[in-house]
Amino acid sequence: KRQHPPQGELMIGALVLATIAANQETTELYRKYGAGESAAYNVKSSLMIEERDYTTSTFLPTETDLIYDFTMKVLQPMPDGYAKIEYKRPKMTIIDGETFQRPPVESEQELNWHLVMTMSPINAITDLQDLTPKTEEDDDGDGIVNLFFPRTTKSIHSLAPTAVAKNMQVGLEYVAELHRLALFVGNLDSAIDLAPRLPIFEVEVGETWKETVSYQPQEIKGSKGKVRPQRLDYVFTYLGTREKDGKQVHHVTADLELDTDAAPFVNEMLGAKPEQTGLEKIILKLQAHIDFDLDLTTKKTLAARARSNGGMEIWITQLPKFPYVEQRITGRTTLKPK
Repeated sequence: KRQHPPQGELMIGALVLATIAANQETTELYRKYGAGESAAYNVKSSLMIEERDYTTSTFLPTETDLIYDFTMKVLQPMPDGYAKIEYKRPKMTIIDGETFQRPPVESEQELNWHLVMTMSPINAITDLQDLTPKTEEDDDGDGIVNLFFPRTTKSIHSLAPTAVAKNMQVGLEYVAELHRLALFVGNLDSAIDLAPRLPIFEVEVGETWKETVSYQPQEIKGSKGKVRPQRLDYVFTYLGTREKDGKQVHHVTADLELDTDAAPFVNEMLGAKPEQTGLEKIILKLQAHIDFDLDLTTKKTLAARARSNGGMEIWITQLPKFPYVEQRITGRTTLKPK
């Protein structure tokens, strides 16, 4: 017969657990900006896309590498821990990996990004002044060229039947966003450059907080089959301190997960059923993980390492047994001081 502990022991055990929880140390992760402080970083990113369509059984790989440097300088510490920051990213090197037809192709894109922004103690941009010289390539007049390559979806669009290609274009915007998230170097709000977003509260080891980095069509909880663009969050976790390169640092991780079918939302936007648009499914999947090392005192980001894995499948009504186009996606990014 199972022996149960006396009621008194249960009460003592509960009291001990409560005492441990009450005494657990908390840490404030607010970024502390110093007057005249400056930093220079190098970012290297690689995106591998393996793709096949209904005419082939073999995935054909294409790889794109991005390499760039950027600097950040504290122009003026402000009240309540805020600071005016100058951010510069002069250029970016783009390397299109080798194919059966050609060797790797390297090109350099002049950016001349020059931004003056107000940063909060949690690494959030609260004000932005864009001093980047305007160019003819500027997409929206803000001086920041949209770097995300529509070329990663050109092959998909060119394969589609004429009747489906126009309808597919809306869905391809979400595919391009998937690629951007897999590479960690999109807009500054979600790129690795200014990450991680820090919590506004003190945290214990193992505690989590969230930051929205995108919106993707996802099924609404409790409403089966109803799909709407919903927030896609990084879940940050504080893992305490650890030794890195001979010194103690704060260790923060970030995780993101997406598994959705965007076709119901795309078809609804088009005001038609799948048999009319030709779009049966647009499956988007991504898992991403980032490790951050933060300075023990200032909480300045010292380094970051990011990995992502995912995939995409487009199914059309004319081919019900297998995807029309599918991709396997792998991303790798590192941020290091220069």
